[in-house]
Amino acid sequence: MRYCSTCKFMSPRDALYCGHCARSFGGRRCPQHHLSPPDAKVCVQCGSPELTEAAGFLSVTGALRTVLLLAGGILAVVALPSLLHALSQGASSAWHGIFNVVVLDRVLAFVFVSALLLHLLPGEIGKVVRRNIARLLDMLLKGALYFLAGIPHLLAALIQGNRRRR
Repeated sequence: MRYCSTCKFMSPRDALYCGHCARSFGGRRCPQHHLSPPDAKVCVQCGSPELTEAAGFLSVTGALRTVLLLAGGILAVVALPSLLHALSQGASSAWHGIFNVVVLDRVLAFVFVSALLLHLLPGEIGKVVRRNIARLLDMLLKGALYFLAGIPHLLAALIQGNRRRR
């Protein structure tokens, strides 16, 4: 299914045009259905000046697949090690680990709904919000990588400091 970001209606996956607002998916189309870029003034194949208006769209199955992969990845990276550690510590710790997984489930639900809402934002507002969130996530990831890269140097400095005290 394709979600038209212009009129907020769903169309079949193979549709070239939105069934509600008649805008074309993927760019502008001439009467011969040639595809041109969204900002084209004439058809790039036949030169016809009669072009449809382009509609931004979201492939619902693609967005859902991305969100599910992201949620599964977060679950695997965050929840699984803590659950395995809790199970190795005993029964009471295992229940504590399962409680943490339940809380993590709520966090993942929040991430899922937030990601879905971000994909549904219309037009330029959606582009600006998604671009800024992507930049924020990029900065956070780079910061985490720089932190992880500095851990060996920090450990070496701590070990060297302990040797000097002896």
